[in-house]
Amino acid sequence: MQNPRVLWVGVDAGREHLASLMSTVGEAMKMEGFARDSKGFSPHLTIGRVRSLRNLKALLAKLNSDISVRGKMEVTKIQFTASELTTRGPIYSPIDVIPLHHPSEI
Repeated sequence: MQNPRVLWVGVDAGREHLASLMSTVGEAMKMEGFARDSKGFSPHLTIGRVRSLRNLKALLAKLNSDISVRGKMEVTKIQFTASELTTRGPIYSPIDVIPLHHPSEI
């Protein structure tokens, strides 16, 4: 890792469910005329963005140490968000929110 831009935490438990959901959403978006994302899907939570390389050495030392993040989170909705990249940073605008239902509720 030479020049990190995005800091994220990968998802282990529930990974298959998220991949299936992503596939379903991708198919629906394709039917609406959106192009498929050419990158592979990697379930994760973005926890930050690197805006400056000023403290890069300290950041890399921390990232290369043995960091372990554990926790649980229940996903109850999907929010589609537009991101506009500007010189001052990204601007995020919600487009739509779709509630998710537990399989036992369907």
